[in-house]
Amino acid sequence: MNAPPRTLRQTVKVVNPVRHVRNPYLSDPDSDEVSSSEDNDVCAPPITPKLSKAEEDKKFFRENRLGLKKIEKKIKKLSKTSASLDISNTTECRAYDQKMLKLKSEKDQEMLNVIKRQVKRINPRSSYDKKFDMHGLRLEEAKLYFPMYIKEMKKKLKKKKKLKKKNILIVTGKGNNSKGKPVLLGYVKEYLEDNGIRHTLNGDGGSFKIELTK
Repeated sequence: MNAPPRTLRQTVKVVNPVRHVRNPYLSDPDSDEVSSSEDNDVCAPPITPKLSKAEEDKKFFRENRLGLKKIEKKIKKLSKTSASLDISNTTECRAYDQKMLKLKSEKDQEMLNVIKRQVKRINPRSSYDKKFDMHGLRLEEAKLYFPMYIKEMKKKLKKKKKLKKKNILIVTGKGNNSKGKPVLLGYVKEYLEDNGIRHTLNGDGGSFKIELTK
């Protein structure tokens, strides 16, 4: 008796069958219906709330000084060892002085970088020659940068032959966050008076109108 003919399923050999992978977004693998988030364990990424301009500035001010704070901690740590120094040991004293000098030099350079990043963020390039906002600067930083700014503005004024004077708005803030008297306001006022620069305190109580001459 002849054997019955083989069916197509019997004659075709399946090579490397692919295992069915369940789509996590489908409640039923054979269905096109999308399951709810409660039916599967696939979670959407958390939504980060958008920061306000004031919050963004505050975050920037904090992160901008991280490198400077690390150097200041090293200086503080090294200064504590000065009490245990043997004054008669010149080699030990010289090594201490060299380390301290190096750290202070690094601090000055990093502070200048901090100031430049701060000034660049607060002061648009288009109005930098007409208005200088000092918000976010500490007193130590203002003492380092403000004379440099005045010197730069005077240099630019000299290059313009037709101009004899230049008016600039200096914004210090009212010092509401300062303990006691306004820090930046007092420093700028004193600097302008000591250097004979004409100035007027504006009605807002937190800015000066200055006049630079050749």
